[in-house]
Amino acid sequence: MTKIALRLLHVFENYGIYIVRVYREGFANTPISPWEKIIPQLFTRLDHPEPFVQDQICSLICRIGIISPHLIVYPAIVGISTATVAYDNNDTRCLYQNIIDSLIQSGSEMLVKEIQKMISELQRVTVLWEETLLNKLTQLQGETDKRFARLKKENERVNNNNQLTKEEKDDIIKNNYNSLLKPVIHIIESFYNEINNEPQNDHERWFHQNYKEILEEAINNLKDT
Repeated sequence: MTKIALRLLHVFENYGIYIVRVYREGFANTPISPWEKIIPQLFTRLDHPEPFVQDQICSLICRIGIISPHLIVYPAIVGISTATVAYDNNDTRCLYQNIIDSLIQSGSEMLVKEIQKMISELQRVTVLWEETLLNKLTQLQGETDKRFARLKKENERVNNNNQLTKEEKDDIIKNNYNSLLKPVIHIIESFYNEINNEPQNDHERWFHQNYKEILEEAINNLKDT
């Protein structure tokens, strides 16, 4: 049954959009037990580029969660906390949230809270805040360089437009800056919000003392530029 489920998943992943009606009806009525054995493969398909495939996989996972929430809750919570949030697209993250909401609505709210707390504590003791910050800044570096290069070109184009007044140029340049840098600021600000809580141990207190004000200043400078 596992091989059959994997084969059906492969066919659906590659050809599902061409036989929408068949797969919509099939996924709505398929028995849950064969799919319970390939939970990891189902979650990886949430990143599929076709919204129809994403939605059907998400619905199937939600159905599994109603019957066997213990199989779904951990990968769902880990997924939403680690999913890469695209700069202009939060679809995958929304799918994970839909799965968690379904678990809560189906009576597994306590299980969700317990797993969230467990994951939070594991992250606290295994990944230090400065490691998380370094990882985020490293990931942002390439994208930020591209955005600043694009911003420079846009500003040059605006400044060379003699039909615009100085005030109009300033407004356009400011809007360009806000539009291009908003996602970068959001990621840094999200990390700041994560650590802007009462420190729970000596190392977190050390991080607050050494980096909290620097982060605040950096965020304010990016917003005020």
